[in-house]
Amino acid sequence: MKRCDREISKMQHADMTREQLLDELKETQERISDLEALGKKYYATLEALGLAISLQTTSFKILYQNQAHKNIAGNHAGEFCYRAYEHNDTACRGCPLVMTFEDGMSHAIEKKTADADGKTIHVEINSFPLKDETGRIIAGIETIRDITKQKKAEEALRLAEGKFRSLVEQSLVGIYIFQDDRFPYVNPKAADILGYTADEIISSVVVDDVVFEEDKAIVNENIRKLIQGEIKTAHIVYRAKRKDGTIIDVEVQGSRTEFNGKPAIIGAFLDVTERKRMEAELVKIQKLESLS
Repeated sequence: MKRCDREISKMQHADMTREQLLDELKETQERISDLEALGKKYYATLEALGLAISLQTTSFKILYQNQAHKNIAGNHAGEFCYRAYEHNDTACRGCPLVMTFEDGMSHAIEKKTADADGKTIHVEINSFPLKDETGRIIAGIETIRDITKQKKAEEALRLAEGKFRSLVEQSLVGIYIFQDDRFPYVNPKAADILGYTADEIISSVVVDDVVFEEDKAIVNENIRKLIQGEIKTAHIVYRAKRKDGTIIDVEVQGSRTEFNGKPAIIGAFLDVTERKRMEAELVKIQKLESLS
């Protein structure tokens, strides 16, 4: 059949004039030039993305790396990835590309590795299948993103949060976060002042449970102003109600903030019952002295 096709092609070309042959040759060259230009555009796009990209066969041989990929992993085109990157004899355990070739899905992992200069870095690796028109996987695309700075920032934030939490948890001042009439966070001192455990307050206590009836209006008004942004901070003294029903005086400061993407109030408070008692006693003494 192929021989017959070749013979027909020869006969067709034999019937063509020299000018027609030259025109066909010119058209073929133009199509080749167009394909080459298109290929250059694709490669230029891959280089300009700034994302490290490689193309690998289903046997894990590296067909292509853009410059960003070479900068991270080194130039290893033509080599098997597991040998080039990890010095292994077989495909690496947990490799996202292995999983992609197995199930045809995209996969991602984070890992520590060495860059082209031998420096340890954190990377995020994503893999994607490349399929032909029948849906058969013929190659795999792998991208690498250097997330070293992100990981260092996350670690610094984690340490800072740990230090902050330690200070807050050990504070002699009651510290709270208030949102939607609940307390998503109180430190141990806040719970102790109100006679609850921290878990009890977080799970079930609402603001009306811990405010003396006659002072609820002023407390709720300050909460409203803070949440709606009418004021940035509030500083009030009011009577609070402990779990056992005891009434105490508290001095509270609060500021508007955001917690889990929603308006909230963060603040601190002190039990000033003894201070208020002493102030009242001092007023009595001053009155008596003025009478005498």
